[in-house]
Amino acid sequence: MYASNDMYLTAYLVARGIKLDSHVRVNGKTTFRLVENNGLDEIIREYYSESGLVSGLRLFNALRNLKNLLYLNVDQNGKQFSHNYGATK
Repeated sequence: MYASNDMYLTAYLVARGIKLDSHVRVNGKTTFRLVENNGLDEIIREYYSESGLVSGLRLFNALRNLKNLLYLNVDQNGKQFSHNYGATK
């Protein structure tokens, strides 16, 4: 499992096809957990070296979806909880 607090990196990874497994928000800080695969390290290097390519629409949609998840991370009583999306079995 790969964990990141960087929403923009996470959006890029999701846009590149890395599956989001879960996220948890504690004290206002969100950690996203993604399913690791053999190419993950290379994709992260591409992101930081600004050499990776991804569709602008896919990146925008991934970022928008992550932001939407942050709003869904509180139950009706305001209690924070984590989400597991079942990407791993």
